[in-house]
Amino acid sequence: MAKFPEDFDSQSVRFDDHLALHAAIGRIWIHDPSLAEFVGAEMRRAADDSESNVLCVGTDGDLTVTVILVPQALISNETGPVLLPSANPHHVIAVASAEVASRRAIECLAMESPGEAQIQWDSFVNWFFDRSLALARLGVRPEVPKSPEYL
Repeated sequence: MAKFPEDFDSQSVRFDDHLALHAAIGRIWIHDPSLAEFVGAEMRRAADDSESNVLCVGTDGDLTVTVILVPQALISNETGPVLLPSANPHHVIAVASAEVASRRAIECLAMESPGEAQIQWDSFVNWFFDRSLALARLGVRPEVPKSPEYL
């Protein structure tokens, strides 16, 4: 899989900002068409589902990260991210607390400055992406369970 150049300018893109989303996928396409196709499919899936629990989808040029919001009780009352097994070695699936995200969203919506609110929300989302990526790089990713002998 292709690596992005060191000076690749990463940026956050809102799922509902279709022009920026298209441009971001195009920028990835230049470096790795198969990665762009995968990231684009994940982003479109999240954007098309108004009930989606996807917090973010992103890539560092090697790994694609999808962070999904789940009830905090499902992850032993952790805030997350908690990595899940993935059959694709280049796809990191992480879960994070929906309650924590909801509280942060409410805090951001209450801010007087929409610009500052967006900065704070982007920082929150980027932290989950970066932390998920760091955990995957450290080898914290669980293995996909092997099928039982009797199958």
